[in-house]
Amino acid sequence: MSIRKIIGIDLGTTNTRVYDPDKGVVLNMPTVVAVNPSQRRVVAVGEDAIKALKQNEEDLDIIFPLSQGTINDFNLAQALLEYIIEDYVKWKIIKPSVFLSIPCGLTDVEKRAYKQVTIASGAVDVKTIEQPLATAFGLGYDPLSKGGVLVVNIGGGAAEVAILSYGKLVRFDSTKIGGLFFNNQIIRSIKKDYNILLSSDTVENIKRDLLSATNSKSNEKLSVTGINLRTLLPEENSISGFDIFSYMRYEIDRIINMITNIIWQTPPELIPDIVENGIMLSGGGAIINNMSDRIKLATGIDVKISKEPLLDAISGIGIAIKNWDNYRINDSSKKEWVL
Repeated sequence: MSIRKIIGIDLGTTNTRVYDPDKGVVLNMPTVVAVNPSQRRVVAVGEDAIKALKQNEEDLDIIFPLSQGTINDFNLAQALLEYIIEDYVKWKIIKPSVFLSIPCGLTDVEKRAYKQVTIASGAVDVKTIEQPLATAFGLGYDPLSKGGVLVVNIGGGAAEVAILSYGKLVRFDSTKIGGLFFNNQIIRSIKKDYNILLSSDTVENIKRDLLSATNSKSNEKLSVTGINLRTLLPEENSISGFDIFSYMRYEIDRIINMITNIIWQTPPELIPDIVENGIMLSGGGAIINNMSDRIKLATGIDVKISKEPLLDAISGIGIAIKNWDNYRINDSSKKEWVL
């Protein structure tokens, strides 16, 4: 029996999750690193980085090592992964094997960056699984099934839509619209209309209470406090659901159009399966108010959401780990769903 440790990692733009085959999901933390800008020194990662910023312990920059699904700072991504591997793999001499989820549509260079940063962080080898497939596994999709399934994942950095059959991608599309894009759009728009600057926590409250894929929240209001950019003093304002819907309507329309376009491109043989299986909606975007209703209205297909849509991908990685020997699938070009 091998004593080598195996862990699964869902390295997302906004959050990173870790799966231990013996314990399940053991970590869910922000994909952020706190850096001392003058020394270019990593001070903290994850929740500790957020805490250090709020406590104003020192002059810090909070940096997301990933942007819209790609690694934009190799060294900081390595620092974050080193923290994970050192903290959850107790055998320091025996390096772990890592199953890592990656976005679809990456270039070969971007794929290599994911593998290289994981190896540099202490892994002995890396097997990658594309996020739509990991998500489908987490939602109960059998990778050996010949039936078609449509997966929509709206994450922190991007939204992905994929058609799967026989454990392979049949059609795929993505857009760089995700949770962070929504946050920045709300911050910019409220800054323009109300001349106040909001904190990230306040924006999350706005998304939770007022953001809707339809105009169902238009008459609702939320009192928020920000910094008046003229006086530099705190100021309270009432933000309406109509404001937020107006700010985000175009972006939500783009996601909906991407879904319908994929369906139009789907081979006719898979359409009955997709209708029967329903659209699998995952990621933070799954909990946007009325998002599932909006998708069903546009497609005529039922939408399925798990109890914990933020954990679908990492749960699917766990399934891939447990069933690797049984579910490894090769096509004529010897490509595997786990590479």
